[in-house]
Amino acid sequence: MNATLLLVVALVTQAGIEHVRETLAAGDFHSAWAALGAESEELGRLRIRTEILYRAGDPAGALRAARAGLGIDAAQIDLLYHATGAAIWLEDAADAVAYSARLVQAAETLVGQGPEERRAWQESARNLAARSEALVVRQDELGRTLKRLRFVSVGGVVFWLVALWFVLRSQGRSSKPVS
Repeated sequence: MNATLLLVVALVTQAGIEHVRETLAAGDFHSAWAALGAESEELGRLRIRTEILYRAGDPAGALRAARAGLGIDAAQIDLLYHATGAAIWLEDAADAVAYSARLVQAAETLVGQGPEERRAWQESARNLAARSEALVVRQDELGRTLKRLRFVSVGGVVFWLVALWFVLRSQGRSSKPVS
């Protein structure tokens, strides 16, 4: 009985998400937001909210909503997808890698989907995992570049201070005696 109820709720929630995706694809954010208010289940509202905010270009809001939804059900693959994408968008390498690893695992163990959809999820998960790793590499390179820049700038300041000291020191001495 409980499994049947859970399946019915999941299907209704999936239908709600599909309606929201259709309205968002049409550019109708107002109708999508209205669907958010019509959703009675908290997880369903968070899934819709995440989708709307992500597509509207608010990665921070989408990440917050996805985190809240993952707090309710950590296996929601669409929330993992949006959390990973938002973390990459925000250039948060640690979150991007963590969420992408969870997304890859969820895509590999996905059940109840056709082989086409399962392959699509797996490909998307691998793509986001690769982008997460690239973000880590880029941030590491940026960190090394920043260290070199600091070293060069401190070295430049020290060079100019030493040069100024030599100039001031040489101006204080005269080779001719004062009469």
